[in-house]
This record gives sequence, structure tokens and C-alpha cells, in this order.
Amino acid sequence: MTLPAILVASMALIFTVASFWWLNARPGRLIIFSVMTFAGYITTQRLTIQVPVVVHNTGAKPRVIRALRLQGVDQSGKLFQIEAQTFQMKLEPSNDGMDFAHAFAVSGRSVVTKYVRFSTVDVPQLVPGASTKLVLQGLVDERDRWVGLKTLDIFVGILISSFITMSNNPDHWDSMTLQEGREHQEVVMKVLRERPAQSSP
Repeated sequence: MTLPAILVASMALIFTVASFWWLNARPGRLIIFSVMTFAGYITTQRLTIQVPVVVHNTGAKPRVIRALRLQGVDQSGKLFQIEAQTFQMKLEPSNDGMDFAHAFAVSGRSVVTKYVRFSTVDVPQLVPGASTKLVLQGLVDERDRWVGLKTLDIFVGILISSFITMSNNPDHWDSMTLQEGREHQEVVMKVLRERPAQSSP
């Protein structure tokens, strides 16, 4: 076989292998989109946040998200986590079609949307009327280490005791919405601040 023939055959083999890898085995990034609307409520006993988690897998290889949680730092400097409890059929608060949070696959070059309800009884100290930076973390594929997927800026500081759906854009709120949320959370935060003193001997 002549040298030109060897070169052509080699290039064809490289192209075939590379094409197969690109189309079938190439790992990609998981892109999470910002939250435009969300739902939730807050009391002195529980904080619940429900958000649409939209995941885009840029690669050809399927990725598996085994668990999700939100992590943040409250105004007292305390690190807190809010675990994913359930997947919902829609963003609107209801228990119709509720399923326990579980591992799910994101196929190559595809987008998956999950309406995830995060909840905790260890209520953090939030800033009434303000947004909170929450890092969406996940256990991805076979790794046992939580990785940050996206920093979400969510206006949980206007949540009230009723489970409601909200725009995450302050320009869409009316003055009553902001006032009601701020006043409710000022009461909640006051109770939370006083709680340790009440439980001490």
C-alpha cells in the first residue's frame, strides 16, 4: 500500500471514530436556566420553595441527576440546605400528580423540565422583601460529591404563609404584594430570632 493510500485510510478511520464519539459518546455540560416564576410559602415551622428546574444536556452522552438540593447562607451567616422533596406535574401549588423526588436521566442533546418542591423545617433567617442567592446542587452520574449546577437569585423574601405562585421579577409585583410579604416575614424572622432564647434554661 502506498503512503498516500495509508494516509487516506488513516484519516478515514480517524474521521469515523471521531464522528461516532461526537454523535454518541461525547459528554456535555448540564446547563440550568434561571428561574422566572416560582411558588412557595414560609411560616415559623417550614419553608417550601417550588421552582421549575430546566436542564439542558449539551453533550451526546446521557447524564443522570440522582438528587437535588438548594444551599444558601442566611442573614445570620448560617449555611443552610433545602432538600428536594417531591416532583410536581405543574408549577401551580397542588398535590395532584405528586411524586417523590428521584433520580432522572437527561438524554443527550435534550432538555428536561422538573417542577421541584424543596422544603425544610429548619427555617433560615431571610431578609424580608429581598431576594436570596440559592445554589442549586446535584448528585450527578456516579459521583458522590454535591456539585453546584446554578446560582439562582429567588425573591423568597416576599413569600407569605399561603402557598402561592409568584413572578421572580419585582417589576411585575404590585405594592400590596411586596408589603404583605415583607410584613409577614418580619414577624416570622422575629419569632425565629427569639426562639433560641425561649428554649434556653
